[in-house]
Amino acid sequence: SQEIEQEDSVFLYWLILFILICLAIALFYRAFICKTNAALLASPLPQLPQKYRLLKRARCLTQVLARNKLSEKAIVEAIAFLKMRSTEQTEILAKRLGAKQWEQMTEEWFKVHLPDNFPLNMASCLLYFPATDLNELPPPIALQKVVIITLNPEQLQVLRPHGEETSNLWIVPNHIELTNWLLSPDPVQTFTGLLAEQLKARQISPYQTRSGVNKDAVFFGRTQILEHIINREPANYLLVGGRQLGKSSLLKYLHRHYQNHPQVQCHYVTLHGDTLQEQLAVTLGLPSESDLDTVLRQVFEVGSGQRRLFLIDQADQFIQSDMKKGYRILNHFRSVSEEGHSHFIIAGFWEVYYASVLDYQSPLKNFGEAITIAELETEACYDLIKKPMKTMNLRYESESLVENVLTATGQRANLIAIVCNEMVKGLKNHQRVLGKEDMTQALNSETVREALKGWGKLSFDDQENRLDRIIVYATIKQGAFQLADLMSLLETHNGTYTAEQVKQSLERLALSFVIKRESSGQYHYSVPLFREILLEEDVDDLLRWELKEM
Repeated sequence: SQEIEQEDSVFLYWLILFILICLAIALFYRAFICKTNAALLASPLPQLPQKYRLLKRARCLTQVLARNKLSEKAIVEAIAFLKMRSTEQTEILAKRLGAKQWEQMTEEWFKVHLPDNFPLNMASCLLYFPATDLNELPPPIALQKVVIITLNPEQLQVLRPHGEETSNLWIVPNHIELTNWLLSPDPVQTFTGLLAEQLKARQISPYQTRSGVNKDAVFFGRTQILEHIINREPANYLLVGGRQLGKSSLLKYLHRHYQNHPQVQCHYVTLHGDTLQEQLAVTLGLPSESDLDTVLRQVFEVGSGQRRLFLIDQADQFIQSDMKKGYRILNHFRSVSEEGHSHFIIAGFWEVYYASVLDYQSPLKNFGEAITIAELETEACYDLIKKPMKTMNLRYESESLVENVLTATGQRANLIAIVCNEMVKGLKNHQRVLGKEDMTQALNSETVREALKGWGKLSFDDQENRLDRIIVYATIKQGAFQLADLMSLLETHNGTYTAEQVKQSLERLALSFVIKRESSGQYHYSVPLFREILLEEDVDDLLRWELKEM
């Protein structure tokens, strides 16, 4: 019996050992399954069903989902995507990008209209679902960016090189990128990264260099001004500043802000010349030939509980024209705003400033608060220089390059955007790092030089323009000057301008961001790059010619 007991003990020992080994193998296998399938966002989309089954069987799906910040519902929907029709796949992909509109063009082609806040310069794209036996792409569609969606590994291998060739407009996401498009917490970033890798940066550059910024994604700064306007009781404002300093961008931001406001009917009007009457009529839904009295009555008529906000851009010629007519329209605007039915934000340059500050008979004198638009806030400049670049998967070689752009442009917003856009335009294929040479070429580009022109014709009056040019040519070499020094200089050249005319000229040059007045009374040039470029010319000779014509 003792032998039997020993045999039983040995058997029990081996049985327990076997069970422990099996348990260890099972635990090891479970850990192996959980570890090898844990990176769900790095998994090709066609492999998701198998990974999902394995993780569920290993009873670690919950932990893996938590680690990836995903829900089981999201995984199930991504797996279902594999067997959906192209119409359903388009809807899912479009919605992941925030699109609210898409349309089917043919059985294989769809057009997706991207949302207004999409961070790159791309209003729409085409989705193409090729037949499984397709191994050659159709002819390209002019100026259309095409995203090719294929779940066939062999077909992907054939088509992917077309996407990686940046000279065309084909975009071919691989299966891992499709997984991220469907599951990533930030699918827009996934998509913009894909575009940045497979298109030339200049084809999608979000930098806007003309007509004001149309997207919140590339609108930076002006925080205090916006808070001042938006968070206070409705009022009239006058935005004054030189061309391309950000007045239009500010008005367009306000228009977007109030677009869906339940109690505000916001109208944005850009004037071309002095045609406010006609453009206002069209804006208010009236025939363009409506007479002035009809248009002004419509401005006054607002529904109960509603108010109107008119954003009037480039108003200088209108102000000048209305001044000659006794300010008929502006007087009406003032009386309407005093009733509280409508308010106006009028943007312009010298004529708006003159009427609101220097003309004591003008209804603009007490019409609204004047806000001067000048340089962009420092933090906003950094954002403008860096954030759009990051969206395009671009970076600067060193932080000093960012500082150099900020300093050279004097923090003038549109000039920063132009310089950055020129750097993007000059990129070589697959270049991802911006260096000193890229910055230097951009700062010296013809586009930048063109943007710095026009300062010599700031007024509608030739004599005023001549005085502006005389002041600049006389002081540009020394860079900084006082009013007394300037008056003495003009006297030595037998200048016939009065002190008041000189002061107005200095105001005009300051408003246009050519010069800046410090609290000490000293003036200096706002944009170092402007001074540097102007000094390439013979300013002494230019000054002599201007004085000769005086």
